Formats: sequence, C-alpha cells, structure tokens
Amino acid sequence: MESERKLYQMAYYDSLTGLHNREWFIDYLNKAIHAAQRRIHLIGVILIDLDSFKSINDTMGHSFGDQVLKVLANSFLPA
Repeated sequence: MESERKLYQMAYYDSLTGLHNREWFIDYLNKAIHAAQRRIHLIGVILIDLDSFKSINDTMGHSFGDQVLKVLANSFLPA
C-alpha cells in the first residue's frame, strides 16, 4: 500500500511545489471532458503562466526561483 502511494505521488505530483503535475492534469482533464459530454455540462479551465520567470532564474539564481515557485504554489493550496 505504501509503495503504491509513493508511486502515485511520484507520477502525479511535482516534487518541488507539491502541486499536481502535467500528467495528472491531462488525465483529470480527459475524465472531466468525458463526464461533461455524458452529462451535457460545461467545464472551465484556468491556466497560470509566470511571465518572464526565466529572468528570475537568470538574475537571482535557480535556488531563489525555486523558492518563488514554492511560495506561489502554497498560495494555490487550500488553507
């Protein structure tokens, strides 16, 4: 059981931020689309893009950039 949980965590979560990763998102979105089509419901998607994030890494360093990502990720998690 514990090994399955660890595999799931590694496959579907970003190790730096703790947020779901792209693989999870694609899987979840496909399921949501199919469910919406069956029930004739609408769904919405919000994507967040950090403009010029590369410049943060380039000027402040990757460790600082990682900290920025962690702070931003925490703001998206439930309280």
